[in-house]
Amino acid sequence: MAKKSILKYTPQQRVQLREAVLMLRFRRTDPTLASRKYVAYNGIAKALGLSYGSVQHICRASAKPVRLTKKDRVRAAKREERTLTEEHINWLTGATTLE
Repeated sequence: MAKKSILKYTPQQRVQLREAVLMLRFRRTDPTLASRKYVAYNGIAKALGLSYGSVQHICRASAKPVRLTKKDRVRAAKREERTLTEEHINWLTGATTLE
């Protein structure tokens, strides 16, 4: 069987191939960096008819932690600044404040 590039598949087939690769490699579709590896890249590539590099890319990209951009980190920090602590909530909803 000739090796195919993953780009020659339809988007739905790509999703199915990605899930198949991850299930073979990690036995789950949402791996972490600490996930145990069950099948080697070569075995998955031969079984699914993909290139070694495609299988490696799919596995590494899915196990990589998502990094927030600087803009997202700034938004998260601002969101934390606006969050009321338990002490503030108790004071705002206390009987003396609501009188």
